[in-house]
Amino acid sequence: VGGYTQLMEGYEDYSNLGNVGIDLYVRPPLPQFPTWKDKMLFRISGEYFPLQVPEGLSGYEEEIISLTGSVIYRFVGLLGKPEERRWIPYIGGGLGVYWDRISIDQPAIQETSVVANLGFNATGGFQLPTMGNFRLVPEVRAHWIQQPDKYYTSYISYNLGLVYWLPSRVKE
Repeated sequence: VGGYTQLMEGYEDYSNLGNVGIDLYVRPPLPQFPTWKDKMLFRISGEYFPLQVPEGLSGYEEEIISLTGSVIYRFVGLLGKPEERRWIPYIGGGLGVYWDRISIDQPAIQETSVVANLGFNATGGFQLPTMGNFRLVPEVRAHWIQQPDKYYTSYISYNLGLVYWLPSRVKE
């Protein structure tokens, strides 16, 4: 997964930048007659967000590393085609831990600190068929991170991923 990060609250004077990550999707086995709850799956994501600090802060670097879990609901069955040949929209949300790493490398100070914060996220996107069991996944993820001072920082990431999707034995 990779894409573009748009910084929102708490990042005044910072510039937008890219991000990279890896996702693991976990889909429970489908019963012979799936119901709405069988269209849910779980995703574990590890993401890296380097931050472009404001101009004039030489020797200062900041980055966010996250580990999140999300529950995702796929809108399967809207078009009537086999799963491997249709667009599948989805929405989801979850919780995670966000590590904010700050490094200062000045003549008088060389220091690195890492602070872990809790946060939550929301996501929406599509699984598009490409070739064989591969899916192209464009999506938008919004992240809100609780800071120690009782306020939230937030950013939105616009991602594009390539997923290897194991075929289901039961047709959805």
